[in-house]
Amino acid sequence: MALVREGFALRERGDLAGAIAVFRRAVAADPASTLPRLHLGYALLAAERTADAMEQFREITRRDPGYVLAYRQLAHLYSGRGDLREARQAFATVDSLGGMIPVDWLELGRVQARRGVADSARAAYQTAALLGDSTTRAAAAGAIASLAAPTSAPVRAPRAPRAPQGFVEIYSVPLYQSRFSLLTGQGVLRVGLTPRTALRVSPYASLRVVTDSRSVGGPQALIFSENAILPALGVRAQPFGGPVGAYAELGRAFPIVVSGDSGRRARTDARAGVYLFDGWSLARTPRTDAARPGHRIELYADVNYLSRFDDDVFASAQLRAYYEALRLGQATVELVARTSVVGDRNRYPWANAAEVSGGVSLAPTPRRRVVLFAEQVGGAYLREPQVAGHPRYADFRVMAVIFLGLPLGR
Repeated sequence: MALVREGFALRERGDLAGAIAVFRRAVAADPASTLPRLHLGYALLAAERTADAMEQFREITRRDPGYVLAYRQLAHLYSGRGDLREARQAFATVDSLGGMIPVDWLELGRVQARRGVADSARAAYQTAALLGDSTTRAAAAGAIASLAAPTSAPVRAPRAPRAPQGFVEIYSVPLYQSRFSLLTGQGVLRVGLTPRTALRVSPYASLRVVTDSRSVGGPQALIFSENAILPALGVRAQPFGGPVGAYAELGRAFPIVVSGDSGRRARTDARAGVYLFDGWSLARTPRTDAARPGHRIELYADVNYLSRFDDDVFASAQLRAYYEALRLGQATVELVARTSVVGDRNRYPWANAAEVSGGVSLAPTPRRRVVLFAEQVGGAYLREPQVAGHPRYADFRVMAVIFLGLPLGR
């Protein structure tokens, strides 16, 4: 590992030739280890020695047939060189290993489109749009629009994979806040139909659970979060796969913690909103590893109506900057800076605040299905604070963002 670290240092200083030489020494010292050979391949790519880099990635697949990153890199490189058959086979291997991410489905769609297999290309694009972020969805929508309409001529062709008919999403955000010594848990299970039109309208059924570690019920209840189980039916739309979306849900809220005289009576829960999510890369040069987002800025904003909270309307905006600081095998460590503001129509003091924070995130795998965050927060209430004389506050937060999206009905 000392040689690998030396190679990293040389590459950071721009000495690619020196880095390649050191990575080769690391490979020679431990031929069975995958990591030195992987980084030798990346260094060769950075030096525009694509053929040599591909040979290193192929050697990884021979020595470690289950190492998905090597197959993924080969698939994208084969596609870039126009080796469409080899690219399709490499993507098939990535899929069999369970390693396909949205950018892989998008590139597979391009491969199949160039091979003239329009139905298979469309299925891959639709999967990319289903699982990807706003940038990927927009690219997939444009690619689908550019495909020729399926021909009805009675030509027998290989059976193309079916596009997914539905989806399952699991989203969970456990959050610890030092300011309240509070652990909050929120989880959502959503099952719906895959959008088919340019407006990307998708009906779904959901089950939401929100609870925390400190709320207590009774006549003098102390409630920190919703503390409810909420089944609902809803619909969402994201026109043309762009950064703006909207949703509406109607369901029932069953209390977990009973307060006052309400007992366990369920209440109607109606909610609707619009949201914006977009991001911009800060990389100076194109990335050689498509699976990692790199340095970037992300913007998220939303406006939500919640009937159960006195018909209130909440609005928020959040700007996040990420700096990729370290890679540990497949894991990525990033430095994160964030600023946000939130407000509401009813002017609740706790719902009107501005925050800035700095912290660190850890994504254990390139698929980013789980991301861990730790941040130090400084905030200020924008209206009369609930605790007189304390308009400002500090908080240390630890959070995990867990998201799994699975296509149904292939």
